[in-house]
Amino acid sequence: MIPADALLPLPYSVARVHAGFSEASGLARMSHAGLTLEYQVRLLGFFRFAIREVTVPFDEIAAITLKKNLLHTRIVLQTRSLRTLAAMPGSKTGQLVLRVARRDRETAALLVSALRLHLSELAVNRLANHQAEELPAGPASTEIIHQPDEASIHKTGHQ
Repeated sequence: MIPADALLPLPYSVARVHAGFSEASGLARMSHAGLTLEYQVRLLGFFRFAIREVTVPFDEIAAITLKKNLLHTRIVLQTRSLRTLAAMPGSKTGQLVLRVARRDRETAALLVSALRLHLSELAVNRLANHQAEELPAGPASTEIIHQPDEASIHKTGHQ
């Protein structure tokens, strides 16, 4: 896993908050607990609300993708529950779209790659633990049934 502190925080924005009257901007970073989104909402471009923070635990991330074209770069975060992003402005149906400036595309790609790698490692570990729990333990599972050979049958007279 890439150490969480090795990645730069990623500046992002979320458009059309509060029916388009506000915009949220902040920093996204990978932490030991999950994806941490620090943000501040600006109403009408003038009034700033308090800085808030939401941490999306790794187990709650269903998918994270980086979408880029000539004009835009976006990170699409899909969670397993609506509650996970309930406090995050601009989220809908457990999904949040983070807009990323062109100058931060490389940082965005690194963040998404690091998150996907970590999610894959967690899935492999869960699978390995699940399989280890299902395997029978100890020598009882490898018990060898002794079958008598012909010499021992003739000595005892049993067939």
